[in-house]
Amino acid sequence: MASESTIGRIIAHLIKKNIVNPVSFYLKKKRIQPRSFNKHAQRWKRGMKPTNPGEMVQIDHMSVSLIAGVQVKSFQAICPITKMLFAQAYSTASSNVARQFLETARSHFPFSIKSIQVDGGSEFMSNFEQACKEFNIPLYVLPPKSPELNGNVERSNGSSKYEFYMFYEGDYTLFSIRKSLAKYIKKYNSYRPHQALQYLTPQQYYTSLSEA
Repeated sequence: MASESTIGRIIAHLIKKNIVNPVSFYLKKKRIQPRSFNKHAQRWKRGMKPTNPGEMVQIDHMSVSLIAGVQVKSFQAICPITKMLFAQAYSTASSNVARQFLETARSHFPFSIKSIQVDGGSEFMSNFEQACKEFNIPLYVLPPKSPELNGNVERSNGSSKYEFYMFYEGDYTLFSIRKSLAKYIKKYNSYRPHQALQYLTPQQYYTSLSEA
């Protein structure tokens, strides 16, 4: 039986001859290419703030592992002015799925989506960016490693994870998950008061703005 040192010398020789790759080759992270801004998306500029419902709607997605081992990609969109939320569950998180989410979200808010801000994830490029262009919705991309700038949707991600997904007990199909998620979103928007909205629900707060 060959000793550990002999095996080590053999492996080192094979690496030197480029016959096998070192462990570092398999552990190193894939280099992320910086996003180009030669299409519809624009760089988010410091100081940009929404003033009306539908402006700078924050969109993000998170991966959720359910008890049965089912993986869900949960997309969420929230209006930073009214705190109104829309969410949908998917099995993947591609740019085409993000486009589908945007198309659905547009019909669920009681106001038009006037602009969007996202992080630099690849799911918010390609088809999603093209959809924003087709709908004439300005798309702003946040600087890298700045989740605090997407604070509203980050908080809603946490709320959905710990208030909905952790307690979900239905069938582990997208149909069943979406049906239960729709009930949670209705409760979030219509029955749950928010401290930031003077303890009104998002729906009540939006109504108060509309009547002002």
